[in-house]
Order: sequence, then structure tokens, then C-alpha cells
Amino acid sequence: MPSRKVLRRAARYLDREMAMLLETADRLRRLGAGGGEPVVKRALLESWASQLNRFFEFFHPTKDTDPASVVAAHFFRGTSAWHRRVRALTARQRRRRRALDAMLGHWRYGHHTRVRAWSETDHQLIAKRVRLFINALPARRRRWFPEAAKKLMNQMDLLDLL
Repeated sequence: MPSRKVLRRAARYLDREMAMLLETADRLRRLGAGGGEPVVKRALLESWASQLNRFFEFFHPTKDTDPASVVAAHFFRGTSAWHRRVRALTARQRRRRRALDAMLGHWRYGHHTRVRAWSETDHQLIAKRVRLFINALPARRRRWFPEAAKKLMNQMDLLDLL
């Protein structure tokens, strides 16, 4: 288990990454299916997919996860505290995760074209876990994630207006 100092340093980085994932998703939604310059849209999509892939690993580490990787469970007293809160991935979600990993990791024949498109379902899978993670943190550690918390609050305010 990393020290508090190491966790806090990791939290600063994670906070920016969480905020970037949420902001990138907002921009992809605004671009919609046909809008925007194609190269900009592809760059946003690749950034979002890369973030999504890393957050799959953060929230759901596997036996192959590098021991030096930062994972959500490290931010709680005992890893079971986090695992009790987050649902395991379904078989479909695990397949989607593997397809995403393959797409981002290698240039290969037979790319999964489904993965190259914006998916609100995929985004919500991780966005809900970001919200759950921040809300489940002890108050002192929750303050380590100001950008992500602010972005989540702004999204909730928008939903209230609708």
C-alpha cells in the first residue's frame, strides 16, 4: 500500500485525468455524429478512448496489472472497502474493455469498428465509477480531487436544468 504522500501526489495527477475524461466526453457530445473537423474529432475520440482504457485499469485492475499502477482501492482503508462499492464488470463490458485495449495498443487488421465510435454507454460506465469513487472517499481525501469534483458538480447542475 502506498504512503499517504505518494497517494496524494497520485491524486493530483488523477484529478486532472478525471476532469479531462469528463471534459473530452462533453466535447464529443457537442460535436455529435456529423459535426466538427474530422481530425479534431478523431483526436478527441482517441484521447477519450485512451483515458477510458486507463480508468478501466484504475477501477478494475486485473491479475496482469503492473504492481506499480495506481488503483482506486489504494485510496481506501483496505481494498475490500472499494470492492464492496463497485460492481464487477459484466461479460459484455469485459469484452468491450479487451477490444478497446487491443485497438489502442496495436495497429492491427480487423480493428473493432464499434470501438472507434463515441459511446455514451462506455462513457457512463466509467463516469459513474468516477462519481462513486469521489463520493465514497473520506472527506479529507475527497479534497484531493477538486477539478473532477467541480466537473461532476457542473454536470449534475446541467442535468437539474433539463
